[in-house]
Amino acid sequence: MTPVAGSDGAYSFSMPIDSVSKAVTWFTDRPNRDAGIMKMTAFTELWSKDGNDSFKGDPPNVSFIYGSANGTPKTMIATMSDTKIVGDPNGSGELLQATMTVLTDEEVATLTKTSGHLASHAKRHTAPAIISTADTAKVAVFVDNSCAHDPGGC
Repeated sequence: MTPVAGSDGAYSFSMPIDSVSKAVTWFTDRPNRDAGIMKMTAFTELWSKDGNDSFKGDPPNVSFIYGSANGTPKTMIATMSDTKIVGDPNGSGELLQATMTVLTDEEVATLTKTSGHLASHAKRHTAPAIISTADTAKVAVFVDNSCAHDPGGC
């Protein structure tokens, strides 16, 4: 995670992936309980396609849980955009890259009052001043597809 120059609250996120054919686990809670897997390439394509099932026009909220191996996990609520797979310039393999833009305090406060997927995560939200390399030793990202920029609609 590195701050995006000239922006307020945006970070460039890069995560090594073993292969573009690796699976991403997905699940839904409502209205239908379902689960499955999709290839990493299909996951990233959700940000490039137009239509109802696309994150291109309305980037999803994400709960970014991070922390050092020894520390207490921290939660940051953000939107995830510009998601793609790129070659790793520091070695072999590939990276999942995205821009994470931290929600404002007002947006997070609205999320905490909902019954949406991110409400419990929003209650633990901390807006970081700086995210260190040690902080990203352990990372989990929960992508919410239902209410991107409309937290009141969750």
